[in-house]
Amino acid sequence: MNFINQGVKTKRIKLTKTRKNKKTFKRLLSNVPFIIGKIDIVVNVSDSDSGVNRVEFFIDNELKANISSSPYSWIWDNIAFFKHTIIVTAYDNAGNHNSAEIIVSKFF
Repeated sequence: MNFINQGVKTKRIKLTKTRKNKKTFKRLLSNVPFIIGKIDIVVNVSDSDSGVNRVEFFIDNELKANISSSPYSWIWDNIAFFKHTIIVTAYDNAGNHNSAEIIVSKFF
């Protein structure tokens, strides 16, 4: 996913398995990623004008993490079931922002 808004570039959301959890995610019958257990949510963000201020991570519109330095990642380790929306919003130092989102199914 690539989003550009007034200089803030939220390049993509990447889901990766955690080092402690060997389980991974798969795409089943649909294009929705299927996650079992903990997952790293990683976003590549850049702003060549004023620099990145912070990145916020939301699950179903509820703020879960606010990261102010690179790497911009957060481990989703709470127990959750069924379909959820992950939204990542990046802010630059000039006050501009941009978001990217992905829908996933999560179990445990």
